[in-house]
Amino acid sequence: IVNPENKILSGVLEVGEIWVDSNCISGGYWGLPEETEDIFQAECSDYDGVLSLRFVRTGLLGFIYNGEIYVLGLYEDRINQRVTWYDQYLALNGEDTKTDNDEATMLSKVLTSDVESVYKQMAKKMKIPTNDIDLSQSLSKRYVYKYHYSSHLVKTLARHLPFFKDCAFFNLKVNSEYLPVGVMESGVGGDSSAAAQIELQSMISEAFSLLEKHHNVRLFFMVVTKVGTLSRSMKSGRMEIANTLTKRKFLEGRLPSLYVSFKPYNSLGTIYHNEDMTGSIWSAYSSLLRAELLDFSSLQTSGLDLRDSAVDERTQISLSDFKDPISLLEFRANKQSDELAYAQIEGIVIKVNKPLTTWKKFESKVFSICSYILEKKVLKAGDAVVLMYPLGEELLSCLYACWMSGFIVIPMDPSCKDNSSTDDDAIALAQIIKEYKVKAIFVNNETESLIKTKSFNSKLKTAASRVRCEVPKLRNTTKHAKTGSSGKSTYRKMEQYRKNVLSKEKPFTVWLNTSPNGNHTSTKVSCENLMQMCLSIKETCQMKSSIPLLGCSNYTSGIGFLLGCVMGVYLGTTTYLMNNTEFTHHTNTFFQAIERYRIENVHLDDHMLLYALKRNSMKKTDLKCMKNLMVSWAGQRPDPMLTMKYKEVLDLANIRLKTISNVYDHILHPLVSTRSYLSFDPVILWLDPYGLSQGYISIVNHNDSPNSIPVIDSGIVSVNTEVIIVNPETKNICKVGEFGEIWISSSSMADGFAGKDSTNLNTEMLGGKIEISDKEYVRTGDFGFLHTITKNERNIPVEMQLLYNLGKIHETFEYCGLQYFASDVEHSLETFDGINKCCVFKAGVYTILVAATSTKRSLSTITPLMILKLLNKVKLVVDIVSFVDADRLPITRTGRVQRSLVADRWLKKSLSIKATYGVSYGEEQMIKAVNMQEWVEERLDKLK
Repeated sequence: IVNPENKILSGVLEVGEIWVDSNCISGGYWGLPEETEDIFQAECSDYDGVLSLRFVRTGLLGFIYNGEIYVLGLYEDRINQRVTWYDQYLALNGEDTKTDNDEATMLSKVLTSDVESVYKQMAKKMKIPTNDIDLSQSLSKRYVYKYHYSSHLVKTLARHLPFFKDCAFFNLKVNSEYLPVGVMESGVGGDSSAAAQIELQSMISEAFSLLEKHHNVRLFFMVVTKVGTLSRSMKSGRMEIANTLTKRKFLEGRLPSLYVSFKPYNSLGTIYHNEDMTGSIWSAYSSLLRAELLDFSSLQTSGLDLRDSAVDERTQISLSDFKDPISLLEFRANKQSDELAYAQIEGIVIKVNKPLTTWKKFESKVFSICSYILEKKVLKAGDAVVLMYPLGEELLSCLYACWMSGFIVIPMDPSCKDNSSTDDDAIALAQIIKEYKVKAIFVNNETESLIKTKSFNSKLKTAASRVRCEVPKLRNTTKHAKTGSSGKSTYRKMEQYRKNVLSKEKPFTVWLNTSPNGNHTSTKVSCENLMQMCLSIKETCQMKSSIPLLGCSNYTSGIGFLLGCVMGVYLGTTTYLMNNTEFTHHTNTFFQAIERYRIENVHLDDHMLLYALKRNSMKKTDLKCMKNLMVSWAGQRPDPMLTMKYKEVLDLANIRLKTISNVYDHILHPLVSTRSYLSFDPVILWLDPYGLSQGYISIVNHNDSPNSIPVIDSGIVSVNTEVIIVNPETKNICKVGEFGEIWISSSSMADGFAGKDSTNLNTEMLGGKIEISDKEYVRTGDFGFLHTITKNERNIPVEMQLLYNLGKIHETFEYCGLQYFASDVEHSLETFDGINKCCVFKAGVYTILVAATSTKRSLSTITPLMILKLLNKVKLVVDIVSFVDADRLPITRTGRVQRSLVADRWLKKSLSIKATYGVSYGEEQMIKAVNMQEWVEERLDKLK
C-alpha cells in the first residue's frame, strides 16, 4: 500500500494505492515505454530508501487490516475535501466548552482530522512527543484534507434525491487548494424555461445539503446535464461514470449542460480580503499598515526639470517673448513668407496640393475668414463658436481667424459622417450648443453637407428641442478664400474687434474629451498656456525647425491638437496634415510620408496604431528616420503586449522598440511623461495581482508567477512638470513599493475645466495640497507609481525614474476591502475561448460580470470555467454572471466597452440577456464568512 502522491509506503491503517508484484503480470504496453515504466515498473520507497522490487500500479485505493486487503475504490474516484475554518466553526458552535476537560477535547476535535487522530495515538504508544508532530498549529497555515469516494456520494444522492440518475465528482485546483465539484445527470429540466430552472436549483440545493449532512462534503459548484451526457467506461463488466474523462471534457468546455449552481460561501478555504474590509486599502488603518511595512522606503516624487525659455534656431529670438500663436504667425509670415507652412496628404500616392501653402498664403487665408467675420457683424468677441472640420488647412485658417477675433473656440471632429452613431453625435452637439451658448458653427462644404443630411439634421433638431436650445446658423468658410486687406490693416482691425468684448474673461480654446461612456469633459486653454505647452513639448521631444511635423490623430485636443495646429507655427517648420478618413483608407500613405519627409516625431492613438499593425500598413517602408512614435491611450493603461505581438511587423519596417513611447497624457496636461529619445527598450514589470489589490507594487518573475499582471512604463516625466504619487484619502505621499494617485504640478497645464465641469471638477481636481509642501497640485484621477532603474550612459550609471499608469480610479471597484482594476478582470476573460468582450462593474454589494459571447457551447459550462479563471488569476469571486450576444454590448467607435451604459441597462433590465447565473450572495456574505473565520481563530487561541 503506497501513498500515490509521494510514492512512499503507507503506514498502518493508512489508505493508499494498491501496488502488486507478481510473475503473472504482463510486461507492459506495446510501443509505450514511458507509460510502461510509470505503471508496470513503478518504484516506491520506505524510510530506508528505494525498494529493490518493481510493482504494477493498480489505480485502486485501499488498506490492509489483519492480513486482508480492503478495496475502497479507484484513485480517480477519490475527491479531497480540505479541512477549513468552516469545520472548526461547526465543531465550536456545536459543543459546550465550559470546563477545562471539555476544552481539551474540543481543541483536539477541532484541529484534527480522523487520520491525524490515529497518528496521535500511534505517537503516544511509541512515546514520541506530540509537539514534534506539530499538529496543533492553525489550519489557516497548513492544509489538511479528508478523502471521500464518489461511489459513496452517488449512493447517498440516489437514495434521497428524486429524478437523480448519476453523478461525477472530481477536484479542481483553485490557487493552492483543491475544491470538490460535481456534475449530475438528471431527468429534470429538459428546457430553459423559468419553471425548469427553479426546479433544477431546488434539486441542486437539496444535493448540496445531503452531501454536507451525510459526508461533510461541501461542493464548490454542481453542474446538471441531461441523462447519458457524462463519459463512461467499462468497470467490472458494466458501464460506469469515468470521472477523469468527464473532468477533461468539462475543462475543455465540451460538456453540454443545463444548469449550474455555486456555493462558495463555505467551500472556499481561503477568502481573500483586506485587513480593513469595511473601509478600503486607502483607509487610515490600511495605509498605516503599508507605511510600517515600507518604513525604510523613500517617497515617490519625480523632481522638476525647469526650462524657462526656448530659442528659435534660425533667428536666435526667444520664443518666450511671443504671448500667443497670432503674434508668432505674424512673425513667420514676415520672416519665412515663401517657405512651405502646411500641406495636405491625400490618396494612395503622396501628393501635395498645388499651389503650395506658404506662410504668407496661409496668413492670407486667415485674413479672408477674418474679413468674413467682420462683414457679417453678427458675432462679437467673447462669443463661443464651434469649428467642425476634418484636419486640414481650412480648419487651421478658421482656427487662427477665430483666435484673432477673440472667440471662445470649440474644435469638434465631424464624426457625424459615421451613420452608426448619429444619435450620439447629434446629442453631443446639442449639449455643447446649450452649455456654451454657441453663436455659430463654422464648417466647410463637406461638413455642411453632412450636417444637412435629412437623418442627422432631424436628429439634431430633436436633441436641441430636448435640451431647449436653438441650433445656430452654419458658417461655410470654403466660399471665402480671398481678401483685399493688407496684413497690417487686418491685424489692427482684429485687435480693435477683440477689444469690444462683452465678457471680462479672456478668450480661450475648449478641448472636449469624450469618455467611452459618451460623457464629455471640457477643459479651457488660454493662448498663454498654449505657448507654455509648446515650449515643454519642444524641449522634451527635442523638436527642431528643420524637421517637419505630421498631424493626424486626435487633432481637436491634447497633444494631437498641438502637433497638428500650433507646433508648426511655434517651430517655424512645415506641418503635413492627414485627416482620419484618409488614414483609414490609405494608412500606408501615412507611413510613406514619414519616410519621404524624414519626420522624427509622430503621434497616434492606440487604436490607430493597432489598426495600422493589423493591416501591416508599414510594409515596404523604412521608418528608421522616425525616432519618437508617441502613442496615447486615452487615460487607459497601456498594453505591454502590443509591440511584442507585432514585433515582426515593426522589425520589417525598421521600427525599434525604444522609439515607441507610450505617453501618459491628461485632459489638463497634454504630455505628462514620455519615452522620447530614451536609449533603452520599454521596461515591462510583472506585478503580483493579490499584492496589487492590497495597494502594493510587488514585482515578481513571470516564469514563477504565471498569473502576474504585466505593466509597461510611460517614460520619464516631461520638462517643467513634477509628479508625485499620493494616497487619495490621507493625502500623504506614497512610498516606493505601493501605488497611489498621480498628482501633477506644471506650468504647461490647461487653465482648468470649463462649462458644466467648471465648478465641481475645478474644486475637486485642482488645488490639491500635501502636508510637507505649500505647492498646489492637480489630481489626475489616475492610479500609478514611479519606478527607478539604473542604465549605463557612456559607461556612467544613471538613475532614471519611470512613470507607470495603472488606470483610472473610477474604473476600479472594491471587494472585501481589496481594490480591483476592472480592466484586469476583463482582460483575464477576453482571452477565454468564446468570449468576445466583457464588462465588470459593482451594483450595490454585488459584483456583476456581463460577457458578450458568440459561442455555441453551453453557457452553464462556461460560467464555472470563467469563475475558476478569475479566482486563479485575480482572486476574485464575482456574484452574478450575465451573457449577451456578441453584438449586444454597447461599445464606442474605438471598440471600448461603455461600462456605465452597460450597468445602467443591466439594472433597468433593458439589456438583452441570454442567460444569468448567480455565484455568490454579495460582498456582505463573504465579509460575514471572514468574520466567522476570525471568530474561530480567536476561540482556538483561547482554548490553547
